[in-house]
Amino acid sequence: MFLTPDAPSMVGDEPPHALAVAVHAAWAELARTGEVTRHGSVPWKRYATATRTVLAIDREPVVLRDPDAELAEAWGRVLRYR
Repeated sequence: MFLTPDAPSMVGDEPPHALAVAVHAAWAELARTGEVTRHGSVPWKRYATATRTVLAIDREPVVLRDPDAELAEAWGRVLRYR
């Protein structure tokens, strides 16, 4: 899975090797330090429920603030209902 983007059933016919390297580096840093502080040139702070900031790793990484706010709110209502 990591650094093996040559499995067409997982990633298609043209696997993005640079993306595989980036994901591997992020997981390795997380395992070593408990956080991913930078990904490429994108600074990323530790996840906090107040901001719900996540790192979207793609061809160009981007930090997103609460990208699934509506979904989280819906699940919050469902869980409160119980």
